[in-house]
Amino acid sequence: MKKLPFQAVAVDMDGTFLNEKSTFNKPRYAKIMPLLKQQQVHFIIASGNELLRCQNDLAEFSKDCDYVCENGALAVASTGQEVYSHPIPQQTVAASLNFLANNYPEVNLVLSGRRHAYYSQRATPLFKEMIHHSYATWQEVPDLYNCYQNDEIYKITLNASEEQVAQIIKNINQTTDIKISGVTGSGPWMDLINPEDNKGHGLTQLLNYLHISPQKLLAFGDGGNDLEMLELAGISYAMANGSDQVKEIAQNLAPSNTQDGVLLVLERYLSLS
Repeated sequence: MKKLPFQAVAVDMDGTFLNEKSTFNKPRYAKIMPLLKQQQVHFIIASGNELLRCQNDLAEFSKDCDYVCENGALAVASTGQEVYSHPIPQQTVAASLNFLANNYPEVNLVLSGRRHAYYSQRATPLFKEMIHHSYATWQEVPDLYNCYQNDEIYKITLNASEEQVAQIIKNINQTTDIKISGVTGSGPWMDLINPEDNKGHGLTQLLNYLHISPQKLLAFGDGGNDLEMLELAGISYAMANGSDQVKEIAQNLAPSNTQDGVLLVLERYLSLS
């Protein structure tokens, strides 16, 4: 087998590695992983989701992967070593909650913490159902203000339209001194995170730990929260189902997530197809 031009593969989950049923082709993946291991290639899950959700999605393959989760705010090696952790400061969480409650009381939100995801008892039934599907562990609470005092919060996730999201970020930045940024991924979600955090930054911390150059990184993505990761990677692929912005940034185009696009590209590199 010829030597691969990369030492690590980073994949977004929703809309990239996972298909429309939120799963992946396990038999196909099982054939690829041993060949990557033979060349000591790391397989990195780079997701906006929480760590436990990512591990659950990978199921029996979870221990073979490294992770950059919470849109870059948490990086964990396959050994279990926590490489990077950057929760939002408590005062920033409090100020953001106050701003949203005073200006956008109709917007449903969830606090994504190290131990749990937290949402209000006043959230709509549909939103609660979405949280139960999107998070591995959650708590319904009467008061979100108590949650961040007892847990580390990595992101504040809003369920809102793109237009509303853009307005919220603009108003936060122009009318307050809250230091927070907004990123979008797949679906009607936006994450408020630390300004310095993104998947590219989280991957940089992990790659430094693994002694791998970003030029030796192969990355796949489809959404706005993948841009920095794709810019960082020496080899980058946008999914066919990805946004126009992602396709402009990436060097190459992969088949869609519904066609096992990530696995198909890896098979080509491994001369399996």
